[in-house]
Amino acid sequence: MFSIYENLKSKTELGESPIIENKSYYIVLDSPNSDYVKTHMKSEPLASNVSWLPGNSVAELKVKNHIGMIRVFDKEIEVRSEKFDKLISGPLQIKLIMDEIEELSNKISFSYSSKSHLHSDIDWNNFEEDGIYRLNYLYQIFFEVDVLDRVTVCLQDVVNNPSFRYKYKIESKKYWDIKKVTPSVLTALVRKGYNRDTKALGHPSNRISIASQYLSRDTSENQFIRYFLEYCEQTALRVLSLNRSINKVVTDKAIRILNECRSSLSSEFFRGVSSPNNLHTNSTVLSSRAGYSQIFKYYIASLFSLKHVYDDYKSRLSSSLIDIASLYEIWCFYKLAYEILGRDIMVTEKTSKIKNGTIVYSTIFKNEIYEIGYNQTFSVSNKGSYSTSLRPDVTVRNLETSRFSHFDAKYRVNSYMGADNNEYKNFKNDDVNKMHAYLDAIYSSDSSVVLYPGSSFKFFEKGDGAKVVTDCSADYKLLGVGAIPLVPGSDNDIFSNIIERFYHK
Repeated sequence: MFSIYENLKSKTELGESPIIENKSYYIVLDSPNSDYVKTHMKSEPLASNVSWLPGNSVAELKVKNHIGMIRVFDKEIEVRSEKFDKLISGPLQIKLIMDEIEELSNKISFSYSSKSHLHSDIDWNNFEEDGIYRLNYLYQIFFEVDVLDRVTVCLQDVVNNPSFRYKYKIESKKYWDIKKVTPSVLTALVRKGYNRDTKALGHPSNRISIASQYLSRDTSENQFIRYFLEYCEQTALRVLSLNRSINKVVTDKAIRILNECRSSLSSEFFRGVSSPNNLHTNSTVLSSRAGYSQIFKYYIASLFSLKHVYDDYKSRLSSSLIDIASLYEIWCFYKLAYEILGRDIMVTEKTSKIKNGTIVYSTIFKNEIYEIGYNQTFSVSNKGSYSTSLRPDVTVRNLETSRFSHFDAKYRVNSYMGADNNEYKNFKNDDVNKMHAYLDAIYSSDSSVVLYPGSSFKFFEKGDGAKVVTDCSADYKLLGVGAIPLVPGSDNDIFSNIIERFYHK
């Protein structure tokens, strides 16, 4: 029916080899006019990665910035990247980055300076895409991930080993109803005394108030679990109340999530568990106890809208492609946040907006010294830029000096073979040139740097004379533009050296 060639001129067939992202391949069709071929060529994700005119016997296949697995007719083909650890498969490359994001997130203790309700700049015209994405993520963690990882199983772990705390209640008892004499009872009796002349048995003089201790499930951890279910419930309700018609599949998902959440919230466990005013998410129970910790991770992923970390690998969605460029960007943000801020991080903002038809998320982490923003906007209106609106991937602000450092994750390299037969991966000059826009247009900016999956470091120090730095241990100031290699699964010594030197003084 078809063959895939790496090179048409030399008739080199792909065979069982993987496809390399951003490289062209050619599908040669035996029956290009068949309805089956026409239908399949229009199906996703193939349609987004193939260039073909109906009736042509040759189609160009080029998967751009995505890795994983792609189905071409009846064949599953692996798509991998050569930018990092090209010896492992595409799905394993996805898992490598996802595992590192999860590891970094697990190392961080999040706390929140705002109320438990999310702060989002989402109006009803922009909410549809955002809400449906969030609903799809929640549907997966409720019904599609491995059974042991599903929210319902995590809830059962919570019920089986719940968080308790001792609470006290004051009870008024008659003297003769007291079955056990404790020091607190004796103290109350001495203070109250006994009135022999009182004939009415129920007279207040023959009663004392006793504080009794009991175990309560109304803890901050259980309040968080309640909040999470209410959060999922509200997400489903908001999707169902969209002012435009939505697909029945989405509606069915929302109804199923809604029913599951309401069923759980009506259980005996949540009677007496109140809704929280604030989320105390730096709890050791939330970070380590079975059930609690997994639900907390799901909440964090949803809160910061890691829209490409769908747990596709764990869900065995092997036919899907993952946007590796966006996933790399998110990984760079977490890498910077952990390396600069350390373990204890305060979350101060989460917003989402529509930009060029896609959802753009903004998050701010901070500690006592630095504030790190993801996709922050600098514009004339907010007095951040003197020209056009700019959105660096990551911005670091020194809270003492109010000076900025900007980082842009660029999943692009220039590869070449050196005289020593080793492969070298350099940054693209165009990417560094773009850094001048951040440095020059955004007020109070000290540096603007490209993070890329390569091997060479170069920094252009701003000053009276030109100074190009290629040794990260040299004598220089982090004032100017440059490029720092940052590769998932590697030691990244250059990156660590720079962070230690300029951000941990």
